[in-house]
Amino acid sequence: MEQHTIFDKDFDAKISIRRRDLMPGWLKVYVWAGMIIGIFMMVGLMATICYLWSTEGVNGSWVTYLTYVLFMVTVFSFFLKYYLMWVEAKQAILWNIFIGIVWLIITQLVLWLNFMSWVVFLEVLIPIPYWIVLFRIKYKWEHVAVAGKK
Repeated sequence: MEQHTIFDKDFDAKISIRRRDLMPGWLKVYVWAGMIIGIFMMVGLMATICYLWSTEGVNGSWVTYLTYVLFMVTVFSFFLKYYLMWVEAKQAILWNIFIGIVWLIITQLVLWLNFMSWVVFLEVLIPIPYWIVLFRIKYKWEHVAVAGKK
């Protein structure tokens, strides 16, 4: 025998907040732009590596190959931090904090070496509103909201 309830079937679905709904519109555009820039960076880096292999040959040292791999991992992590936000991964904000710290260290190193310092300085300034919003929605993102389609 079925037990009747005063709640309809959609009761739980109506109270749950989708993670993507926590992001303001400009943040969704920023995340898309970050993914597109990350793809262009990966394609550009792969093209550069292929060009260097064709001119230099495969006679490079292990340090050269290790540098290529580190650059690929770094660029892929740039794309991944935005992709995880878009697919509403629960730990996306934590991943963003970790990668943000790594990118901050890299940009500070480049600034310290005084290579294109103003361009790199903008790399630090542009994501500040992004980080402010991430810290504001962090608790809801990890504990209240859910991923999924409506």
